[in-house]
Amino acid sequence: MEHACAANVARALGAVVTVVEYRLAPEHPFPAGLEDCYAALSWLHERATALAVDPARIAIGGQSAGGGLSAATALLARDRGGPPQCVQFRGIPELEHRLQPPSTVTSWATPDVPRQRPGAAWRRHPVHQPSSD
Repeated sequence: MEHACAANVARALGAVVTVVEYRLAPEHPFPAGLEDCYAALSWLHERATALAVDPARIAIGGQSAGGGLSAATALLARDRGGPPQCVQFRGIPELEHRLQPPSTVTSWATPDVPRQRPGAAWRRHPVHQPSSD
């Protein structure tokens, strides 16, 4: 789904762009997709020189579920002492299950995305049921 966007970014920035085809639930439950993203980030860092990539300029990003995975990948890399990233793009990630912070409330107040949508998305993921806090 993200190929066209990735190609546009590569052209506009003159950058090398990789797109991760991570494993999806329910066939591959969490953390399979996250581990795939982390493996791709590690792979890119390990081969940066051969791919003519500046390892100090590696960024990660994604849209929707990919936005959430980019956030989780950055945290996993931090926690594992793994590859750094210079920029992180998170397009429309659903990260806040309580839907309370002002930015969350206002960002969902659009005609295209009803306020109930993010809450419904969280409820569909029984593995990661939100806590009450």
